[in-house]
Amino acid sequence: MKKSLGLALLLFLPGFALGADGDLPADQRWVETGDFGLSLPGSAGASKAFNTGFGGDVSVGYRLDHTFTFSVASGYFQYDISNPPAGITGNFSYVPLMGVLRVNLSQEAVRPYLLLGLGVAFNSSSTSSGGKTLDNYGTQTDFLASPGVGVLFRVSDNTALFVQGRLDLDFTPAHGFGGTDSPTLFVPLQGGIGFFVI
Repeated sequence: MKKSLGLALLLFLPGFALGADGDLPADQRWVETGDFGLSLPGSAGASKAFNTGFGGDVSVGYRLDHTFTFSVASGYFQYDISNPPAGITGNFSYVPLMGVLRVNLSQEAVRPYLLLGLGVAFNSSSTSSGGKTLDNYGTQTDFLASPGVGVLFRVSDNTALFVQGRLDLDFTPAHGFGGTDSPTLFVPLQGGIGFFVI
């Protein structure tokens, strides 16, 4: 059921935008972005269970106009377990798969924007000792909501740089992968580049 909801959202929800002044020609409708950065465990249980992580996303989107863009985004984020027992290492990771709506708040060369992503997170957790994975490896799929804000800087008619922050609300069950949190909150802080792909 959750997977079906996530796939349906991908068909109808939106994403990352680049802007261009004047009417949008056909070769400035489709855009692609990539980003990378640090990600902070934000909720109470996650901040105790995990260290600061890293990750990034890629997306492909379609610009409806100068303000709204619809896109599909996915990526990878990983967090090492904080203070594991001696000889044990472990991590938690998730792969977001979202439809994202991006709304530009300006048409100037420097453009603040809002974004909202909805979809699913493919979560996994594992621990190892001496290079061997222990028996408590597991995976689960949960609903993911990801509001955020950012600023885009146009560097040419076809390219822009951006910085953004998100609140990834990963609806892991209580006492699940996120420790005692439900949802589990992560805060990606990212920088990236966007460009037209057609």
